Amino acid sequence: MNKKLITNLEDELIKARKEGLEEIRKRISMQGHGKTLGMDTFSWAAPNFENLATVVQNFPFPVVWLARHEQLRCALTYYPEIQNQLDHVIIYDQGNIQFKKELYDNVGNVAAVGSIDHAIQLLQAISNEKKILLFTTDDSDNCSDLEFFWEFAS
Repeated sequence: MNKKLITNLEDELIKARKEGLEEIRKRISMQGHGKTLGMDTFSWAAPNFENLATVVQNFPFPVVWLARHEQLRCALTYYPEIQNQLDHVIIYDQGNIQFKKELYDNVGNVAAVGSIDHAIQLLQAISNEKKILLFTTDDSDNCSDLEFFWEFAS
């Protein structure tokens, strides 16, 4: 009986480890969500900027990007070539843009709102089948924005 208890405990630990690893994988890699508002939808927590730039440049359609202010500033500073693929950018963590306009001159439209709720309200006005919707957050530990977006996208 003692051996059965140990086996059950081992099985539970293996299952918990697999679930924990799956949760980490979901939070650190780009996740597809199917279609939202007619757009192919993806989310990505704490993306590496080089990988992000490569992905954005290779999307088949223009991108609508919901991003945090500092994340957008860094991406456009170090990878300005992504501007041409960005149709709309919605900054969802503050209500104003605090970097030079030259950084986003070639982006179709840029808006800054104070919350993810307001970003999604604005997003609903610009939905389009021939676009990619990309949501990023700068910290995989910032679960509330990511989970809010996942709920919206599902």
